[in-house]
Amino acid sequence: MKKMTLLFLLSCALFANSLEFDADKTYVVSFFASWCGSCKKEIPQLSRIASERKDIEIIGVDVDKDPQDAQKFQEELREYFTFRVINDSSNEIIKEYKPIGMPALYIVQNKQACAKIFGAVDDLKVSINEALQECKESK
Repeated sequence: MKKMTLLFLLSCALFANSLEFDADKTYVVSFFASWCGSCKKEIPQLSRIASERKDIEIIGVDVDKDPQDAQKFQEELREYFTFRVINDSSNEIIKEYKPIGMPALYIVQNKQACAKIFGAVDDLKVSINEALQECKESK
């Protein structure tokens, strides 16, 4: 069995239907799917942000209903998945967030979403920084 396949199966078993947050950390939760072209473009940007910003944790949530589609998509972009990915084929996690479009990013602080980014954006780093500022100002 290939290493990526084993990791994918383990992530399905260990992380399915769970998103847990520490109150003292800031998270960027990114919902994506293999059928979303903008999501595919966003993943490398998220990888760069994850390596640059040690003050936030990025969590990817793959919402593909077919686990094989999710696996293929993650294998195709494996060099960019430098952050944790949860496979949500049952769509239990995304149902809690109810995004209005894809890709969908949520900034989470104090265990609550304080900002959202829906759809394709030109510069994800700028958009995330603006969302983080919005969260800071709303405290």
